Amino acid sequence: MSRLRIFADDRPDTPLSVSHDHADIAASLKTIGVDFEQWQATQAIKAGDAPETIIAAYRADIDRISAARGFTTVDIVSIAPDNPNREAMRTKFLDEHYHVEDEVRFFVAGSGLFSLHVDGKVYEVLCEAGDLISVPDKTTHWFDMGPEPSFVAIRFFQQADGWVGHFTGTDIAQRFPRYEAASADKSKQRLLTNLNLLLNFLEPSRWTPHGPVMHIQDNDTNAESKRELIAQAQTLFEAAKAVAGGTSLSSMHFNPMDSDLISEKLAGDIDEMKYLDLSLAYNRALESYLDATNH
Repeated sequence: MSRLRIFADDRPDTPLSVSHDHADIAASLKTIGVDFEQWQATQAIKAGDAPETIIAAYRADIDRISAARGFTTVDIVSIAPDNPNREAMRTKFLDEHYHVEDEVRFFVAGSGLFSLHVDGKVYEVLCEAGDLISVPDKTTHWFDMGPEPSFVAIRFFQQADGWVGHFTGTDIAQRFPRYEAASADKSKQRLLTNLNLLLNFLEPSRWTPHGPVMHIQDNDTNAESKRELIAQAQTLFEAAKAVAGGTSLSSMHFNPMDSDLISEKLAGDIDEMKYLDLSLAYNRALESYLDATNH
């Protein structure tokens, strides 16, 4: 899932905003002159395929883009995790640099992390298959393919040496997060696991140690408090399900459930243990959600 995180350039530990919505990402990048589009990566291409295979598969798209934008040079970056030169290839553009003409990349497989340094902010763009990004000339940036790279990108230039990077000599790229695709995949898997646990409490047909929480009697004096807890859990579930499933949604703010407060509100209630169990499942899902949306 594509993602944009925006940082102050002196605060690499805390993003100012995070978005997984493609339209939001495109609108934010447009403010700094960067085009971000989503096209169809339609051909059966995999990381590590030969450049001539990729060019042949995407010849129609390459010709169309080149004619529309005046590009005369195309090159292919195709690298699989077992490439013996992966470390050297990763290092090549890992520090801050710029090009003397626009850099356009169309990702046809895999993913990579573009970081753009503009006007005191760093725009960190996770590009995935189907994403086309166009970075204006002289925009300082760096690109990270990760320690086990797996991606294919078609690059377009107007001059044969347009790909040459001019390095600024700063260490800013070293202070910002590196791309760890495997870590992101593990975060999503943890989120899916904890969502399934939370779902146990939100579907009447599911089994929990103390019974389903959805069965609230009409004469229950604590009905309002219980419904509030269920609604809170359902809202998190839907937001986290969208992230786990790849639906384009920005991260939302959720507060954890306070088990002490629940015990205080439901003291002596026959369902007290159900809602304490719900709070544990909710807080685990929330932790996984926050972790997944930060990758």
